Amino acid sequence: MFGLIENINQNLNYLSINVGNCQNELILQNLGQILPSKLEYLSLALRMIK
Repeated sequence: MFGLIENINQNLNYLSINVGNCQNELILQNLGQILPSKLEYLSLALRMIK
């Protein structure tokens, strides 16, 4: 997922991510490093499945 975001970074205006049963902290840290400043819309759903 992060590689794809990095590859299309210059053309990325809208992003929707829906992830379950993952390490949310790691995702948030990595997204903060690679999201473009021109991003207009971000929908982010992180779920913990027990």
